[in-house]
Amino acid sequence: MTYDAIICGGGVVGAATAYELVCSGARTLLIDRADTGRATSAGAGILSPATSAIESLEWFRFAQAAVEYYPNLIARLNADGAGDTGYAPCSELLVAISEDEDVPFAEMQQRILRRQAQCGTPPAAALQLLLCRSTAPLPAAGRYPSCACLP
Repeated sequence: MTYDAIICGGGVVGAATAYELVCSGARTLLIDRADTGRATSAGAGILSPATSAIESLEWFRFAQAAVEYYPNLIARLNADGAGDTGYAPCSELLVAISEDEDVPFAEMQQRILRRQAQCGTPPAAALQLLLCRSTAPLPAAGRYPSCACLP
């Protein structure tokens, strides 16, 4: 058999790409290694480009487009009879509990602020810094409400 497209990788992006190609009439083959604990399975289906440690601005824009695309994809899958996919928008709570987590937490905050300045997303009001006022050591925390959870 011949194919119009061969997709390598059955994670969120690969599976969605294969679906789009099939819907457009392309003969499509999806190949996946099915590695245990890797890629989509390791991420538990969470799409959160704003908090990712990947520095590439191109990757960030791609991942942000994937998050924005997902509700439309889910609606189309439902219309095609795919049933409940388990998709649900969710929030993310990031916490630095100990002093050794303070630097990575601050670096993540700076990445988010850079992405806000460069891309206009996430919106400035989307990240809420929760400061704890206490003599006891309490975590620094930030809540980012615009990510997507997939099963």
